[in-house]
Amino acid sequence: FVRLDLVWQRFEPRPAQYNEEAFRQFDFMIELAHRFGIYLNPNLFIGGQVGDAYWDVPWRHGRHPHADPDMLRLQVRHVEEFARRYRGESSIIAWDLTDEPPFWIVGDSTTDAMAANWTHMLCHALRSLDPDHLIICGTAGQEVGRGPFRADVIARWVDLLSVHPYPIYAPDLYPEPLLSTRCTYSAAFETMLSRGAGKPVLLQEFGSTSAQFDPERQARYYNTLMYSAMAAGNQELIAWCFTDADPEAQYHRAPYKRNPHETQFGITDYQRNDLPHGREMRWMSQVLQQLDLEGIEPAPIEAGIIVPHEWACGPDYSQYGFPGDSLYQYAPSNILNYRTDPSGQRLSVQSWLSSFILCRQAGIHVGFPREYDDWPEVPLILAPAPASDMEGYHLYTPFWRQVRPHVEAGATLYASLSATSAIPMPDAIDLFGSNLADRALWRPQVQLTFVEDFLGIRAGETFEFPAQPGLQSTGAMLNVHDAQVLARDQGGQPALLARELGRGHTVLCAYPVEHMLAVPPNAFEDGADCWRLYRALKRLAGIQSPFTVDRPEVEVGWLDGADRDYVILVNHTPSTVSGKVVARRNDGEAARILPLRVEPVERAGGGWAFELPGFTGAVVVWRHI
Repeated sequence: FVRLDLVWQRFEPRPAQYNEEAFRQFDFMIELAHRFGIYLNPNLFIGGQVGDAYWDVPWRHGRHPHADPDMLRLQVRHVEEFARRYRGESSIIAWDLTDEPPFWIVGDSTTDAMAANWTHMLCHALRSLDPDHLIICGTAGQEVGRGPFRADVIARWVDLLSVHPYPIYAPDLYPEPLLSTRCTYSAAFETMLSRGAGKPVLLQEFGSTSAQFDPERQARYYNTLMYSAMAAGNQELIAWCFTDADPEAQYHRAPYKRNPHETQFGITDYQRNDLPHGREMRWMSQVLQQLDLEGIEPAPIEAGIIVPHEWACGPDYSQYGFPGDSLYQYAPSNILNYRTDPSGQRLSVQSWLSSFILCRQAGIHVGFPREYDDWPEVPLILAPAPASDMEGYHLYTPFWRQVRPHVEAGATLYASLSATSAIPMPDAIDLFGSNLADRALWRPQVQLTFVEDFLGIRAGETFEFPAQPGLQSTGAMLNVHDAQVLARDQGGQPALLARELGRGHTVLCAYPVEHMLAVPPNAFEDGADCWRLYRALKRLAGIQSPFTVDRPEVEVGWLDGADRDYVILVNHTPSTVSGKVVARRNDGEAARILPLRVEPVERAGGGWAFELPGFTGAVVVWRHI
């Protein structure tokens, strides 16, 4: 499988005039693909590539490619030209609208509406002449950065969604080394966040550079990242890129001359020899070739981190409660000027990432349902650090009232608060048996000491969380009406409450512990045990996962089948970890899928024992008896 660039100015040197020599070269690529059994995923409208490079079409003359009417017309004609020429071409597995939109030259001025219109127009044009090929839009970081081409904006028109996780470029989310718990969860996190938009997700680009990271460490990173992505239900693994740049031919020319880190992203060196991380990809290919994926589906989620409607979809008058037969002059400022809220966006995604990792360490298969999705069947509902001081990126006011019937029917609701949170009365009292009284005192270190036993946590145990200055890392003072106080802070104030509600439960934390874990480096290293709070939530919700492990360092995921399951184990730490997998779904026989062979695994009780070296993953087939 090869993802390749079709440089826009090469194919269309003048508006609507096409270069036949470029098409002959592409035809030769197609001939090679047939000869060697390779599928192609061509990227249209390249454009931006390799660091800061941008190969502009010389006839754009400053017009906005995502918005200018004539540029849109010409791009429609461009994709129609490819659709006419290559309709039904069997070597092309999917068209990619472009690599990493928005186009870099207009990234700061592209809105959600522009992204939606552009995607809609091009997908319609392609399908009108070439209805059988799949369509992808190769986005990078659009979810974690809440860009205009995020999954919720374009999912309606494309067949597949993509993620390009590069934690080395996102220090606000990933402040640790490449080989760290947080960085090696990046692909799974972005996969699940995108999957919440309702389409299959591809790990369409990932990687690191040998100019900054030792190749043997890269090998461990690639291995861990790929298995973790598979555990999240990702359906494809493509590295950026195939080969390193040639020192003689490319180092002295732009863009590589200006971007030394880009010179060595290859999985082979410039002489085409496998690098250690390339070897890992070759072995992963050999593992995947042995999987029988007929009838296999990604596992359903057991818990949902609820994504606010306006974070996903933007301002939405249909949800504002106005009657349809009346005109109200209501115009939120972010509708009028397309303003985004970088601080609110960062707070949300940082908190979601921490919550995601805590869930995985506690053995919870968690996803990101949207606020108005059909998620009532999810037994554990999570609202980490909801804040009201963000530009629409928070849960709507009625959420707390709407979630109550699901709790009464048996679900568990967990929320953590900050000094910027707001839950109206009486909803707060009805749900949590408490209400917000004031902002708590800010402390650089917050201690939560349990005063009651709580499902594996004993009274007297203390959990510590570092806090950055500011209201977003400051807790809330609570008035307790009808709730059990599980833990108090070092000032004696209630810090963690639980309440029975119908057949379900609510748990309220007075501190934004997920955001407090998000900021300091190494928060998930060196024996950190905050995951135990989430394990208690899992037990409270009565979640009985089909497969569990007894070590929080090891992520477990599974792919569902009628007569077999594929269980993925991933060690996100540097040390070798031994433990046991407990299988609660059917009786079965286990065998590990290795490159080129399948190795039976001796059963132990209701599962099997495992041993995983540091930063590695494994696939085990569990065949039902």
